[in-house]
Amino acid sequence: LVKAFEYSFKQYNYIVTEYKPTLGAVFAEYLRAYTHWSYTDIDIVVGDLPLFIEREELERFDIVTYSFGDHERLYLRGQFAAHKNTPRVNMLFADCEHLGQGLLRELAFKAAAHKRMSEEAKKSGKPPPRVRFISAEGCYSAAAYARGAAITV
Repeated sequence: LVKAFEYSFKQYNYIVTEYKPTLGAVFAEYLRAYTHWSYTDIDIVVGDLPLFIEREELERFDIVTYSFGDHERLYLRGQFAAHKNTPRVNMLFADCEHLGQGLLRELAFKAAAHKRMSEEAKKSGKPPPRVRFISAEGCYSAAAYARGAAITV
C-alpha cells in the first residue's frame, strides 16, 4: 500500500484529494492527542477557527462542514470538513469501494495506466497523461449518512 501511494503521490500528486476521507485512519498515530481532524482544499486559508466553529458543534456532531448555498444537497465538502477523531468516524470511508476493499486494486490500476500512457506519450512526443480521479465526495457523503453519522452542513 505504501509503495502504491508513494508512486501515485510522486507521479500525480493531485490524487491526494481523492483520499481525503482516509486521513483520520492513515494518520491515526499522529492524531491520537487531538479530538478532531479535518481536510481542506489547497486554496483554503484557515484563520481563528473558534470564530467560525463553536465548541458545541464539535461536541454534538461527528462531522462539521459548510455549504455554499447548496446545503440541500447534503454533501460533505472537500473544502472543509472537521471530523470527530473516533474509530467509527475515521473508518466511514471504508464503505466506498475505491477507498475501502478496492483501494489496492484502484491504486494498481491507476499506476499501470499511468505508466502505459506515459510510455506512449514519450514515444509520440506528447505531454504526460492526466490520470482519472474518482470524487470521494458523493460516495463518502452517502456512506456517512447511511452509517448514521451526526453531520451539520
